[in-house]
Amino acid sequence: MDLRDRLKRRLIWKVPLILALVGFAVWWQMNHNNVRPPSARPDSQSSSPLTGKWSAEVSYHSGERYQEKFFFQPEADRLYGTVSFRGVKRGIEDGKIAGAYIWFHATFEEALNGATRQRRHRYEGGFAGDIILLKLFDDAGSPPIEFSLTKNNGEIDRSAKRQ
Repeated sequence: MDLRDRLKRRLIWKVPLILALVGFAVWWQMNHNNVRPPSARPDSQSSSPLTGKWSAEVSYHSGERYQEKFFFQPEADRLYGTVSFRGVKRGIEDGKIAGAYIWFHATFEEALNGATRQRRHRYEGGFAGDIILLKLFDDAGSPPIEFSLTKNNGEIDRSAKRQ
């Protein structure tokens, strides 16, 4: 009986501590990913301006500049399409729309020193009319890259890489 009482006393202070740590971890994850869950399904009018081809000149931390291409196809509160990174097209994953706010991911494989590893970028931003302001967050923890997309209304494609 004495052993059970000691175990109960030890457990009594551990359970609230574990719950507090789990609560803090959830709070931290929500606040540091900057991902806002959609509050309501947008109507078709708020998502229709996204449909189509977009482009932006993006300056990366390495100093390279690329004319990146985006294609968005919204459906209700979901966002589908493609995004280019350093001139190479990738599929949009987990794309979401909430009002004038969008966010999505793109994954790719990176080959470095003979090893290949999976990488993931997160994009988030807002749109108004023919401009989308986006931030690109990489999984390496680099500072985000901010750029603005403009809608391509029948423009001829330019070279993918510019320096």
